[in-house]
Amino acid sequence: MFAALTGADSGGSWSGPVNGIYTYTIAASGTCPEDSATVTVKEDNANGCTSLQSEFQDFVDSVLFNLQPENASSFLNDQTAVTSVIQELQYYYANRSEIVDEYYDFLADLCGVYPQFFNINQTFDDVQFKYLGSFREQVHIYLRDYLRYYPDKEPQFISALDLSNGNAAKYFDIWNDFGILVIDNYSLDQTQLDVLYNLLTTIPTGSTNLGVIMFREFYTNDYVNALYITQSVSFINSFGLRVGSSPDYGFPADFDSFTSDTFSIALSHEICHTIDADYIGTNTRLNTWKNNLLSAAGTRYSEFLRTRVLDVGGNDFFQVYPQEFFASLANVFFSNSQLTLNLAIQRFNEGYKQPINQFLLMADALSVETNQTQFYVIDEVSNIDLTYYDIERNGNGFISKIFLNTQCLEFVYDENNFVIEINDGGCAITFPYNAFILYTETPACPNVEDGLIELSASSNTQGFVFDVQLTGNGRNETYTDALSFSSNVSIVDLASGTYTLSISLDEGYNIVYDEVVIGEPADLSAKRQRVDKTSSMAYYNVSGSESYTVTVNNLTHQYQVGSKGDHSLAVPISKSVNTITIKGAECQSVYQDLIS
Repeated sequence: MFAALTGADSGGSWSGPVNGIYTYTIAASGTCPEDSATVTVKEDNANGCTSLQSEFQDFVDSVLFNLQPENASSFLNDQTAVTSVIQELQYYYANRSEIVDEYYDFLADLCGVYPQFFNINQTFDDVQFKYLGSFREQVHIYLRDYLRYYPDKEPQFISALDLSNGNAAKYFDIWNDFGILVIDNYSLDQTQLDVLYNLLTTIPTGSTNLGVIMFREFYTNDYVNALYITQSVSFINSFGLRVGSSPDYGFPADFDSFTSDTFSIALSHEICHTIDADYIGTNTRLNTWKNNLLSAAGTRYSEFLRTRVLDVGGNDFFQVYPQEFFASLANVFFSNSQLTLNLAIQRFNEGYKQPINQFLLMADALSVETNQTQFYVIDEVSNIDLTYYDIERNGNGFISKIFLNTQCLEFVYDENNFVIEINDGGCAITFPYNAFILYTETPACPNVEDGLIELSASSNTQGFVFDVQLTGNGRNETYTDALSFSSNVSIVDLASGTYTLSISLDEGYNIVYDEVVIGEPADLSAKRQRVDKTSSMAYYNVSGSESYTVTVNNLTHQYQVGSKGDHSLAVPISKSVNTITIKGAECQSVYQDLIS
């Protein structure tokens, strides 16, 4: 087996920002004639050039030997040894075209043979095994990264990490719903995992290629020598502070205070690094704009929305670390978007023009080129409130209007796409598509007028009280100042049929739902599925009622099923003849059956 690559002697070079996203490029010397010109293979001094498969098998044997119980402690506490193995993992991954299955099988088998080291639901002692975290991280990242090219290996990936284990349910949910692997030494608590999941549901589809979220503090206590050696899908490293344990104050000291939770705000910041790289970086309009905004802001303190970082790092912080510019906007925008907008407008009125452009940059990125953006409020225990607002764009694609609850803001740009004027008003009042929720209930029986329409308003409508009008099917009723975020409208005693529902404000807003249907009541439906005489049970498929009364000979059974949809009833029967009657609502037909 060849010697490991080490630092600059191998032509290695580091690149990557301080935000937790790193890459390492290896440029080793020497090629074997039988290999492609793009594949580098080390020379064996005794035998000359050997095949990649042969070299790899030697490497596999050495790793398995190092992880045997009698060797593991020594190996996993030796920085040089672990660094060497990780670099060889990189080498073979970069040249894996000849050993695709062998490489993946090796990583998966490591997890199966040493589950205490590699399974997702196993916590190891990072004092006893100082560098296991770096090694485990690299194995997991490569297992995950393979799926970009070989998605058919997902079942092997799930099995290798034991993701389907019930103790890893939330990790499995995050993987299934977002394609993101969480690497945390099985140390996040349930609340943290729930917040992580909830925050990910708010990130617009298509805005990031995020594939791995790490919490390195849970598996290394040696940050000076932590092994930041990796290449893969977009990944981040965030803070593992318990939810509610560390308040975050993102807004400037001379502005309105608001308290969020550091766990979710730090996570938002890191996710926005990937939005910056994966989405803005590939969008010419936004990427050019972002760079121009940063250049225009220069080192003037009040030209930035997030100034607390300048209090520590100096006014030139974003010029020295431009990769932090967009992600830092998340610290205020995700904390309280409306307050961030207020700050930007205040700065604009004071003569500082860039904060409003920075606000619109974040709003634009989160819109992912649609006509809707989203505002956040994240409180001190990581409760997340998300509100969607309609937007309009100008001819260059930049946001020219935002339709808010209580106002419509219009933005006028100069030839450099910088805002030079903010107009409050002049737009019709509007609300997002999910501002109102309609619930209908069908009458219980034919020719009975006990149907229901219930109307509620979401938090998007706070501050407004609406009039409601119902027409149709012989009804014409107005409910004045009846509907608000805190007050629903219930319209009862409705016959089956179609109605028109209008919601309006005196200020001119009006929305009409012209086909609100109260359906015809369903009759009882019942059908025998099967009879199991061994267990003395009969099974029936029923629908049409929320409760059923089943009589077997002279014995009565009650079933509450909760909805009128399809349900299966398990009915106890006797060994002899069974006369069975199934009833739903009083007005419905009765089903009868005979089992002998």
